[in-house]
Amino acid sequence: MDLRDPHVKGTTFVASADEPTPNGAICYVWGILFPLLYLLTIPKRSQSPFLRFHCFQCLVLCSIWLPSMFLHVSWAEPEIAFIKLLGLVAWIVSMVEAGRRKKFHLPIIGALADWLSRLYGAL
Repeated sequence: MDLRDPHVKGTTFVASADEPTPNGAICYVWGILFPLLYLLTIPKRSQSPFLRFHCFQCLVLCSIWLPSMFLHVSWAEPEIAFIKLLGLVAWIVSMVEAGRRKKFHLPIIGALADWLSRLYGAL
């Protein structure tokens, strides 16, 4: 069995034998609904660090991407369209990689999500 460090970018998260690796794509499929429900209702000691990371990454991504959907400024339309497209691509890539049970870090957003995940888990 190949055990890799789950804190290194692009590696597969491998749980212990009694604890199966959860499918992280669920964090992205339901937008902000599943991450909020998971983080607020499941006790921290019972949470998977893998799912906690993907919940925070989804929340950070959505907090940047979703407001751009409602933003209409005539002089900034090309930039807003680029942010919308970039957000869509990041969301799809994150969902696919989390579905493959990989701790995939988006640039900048992934580092912030990792920091928030560790901070939330330490509280």
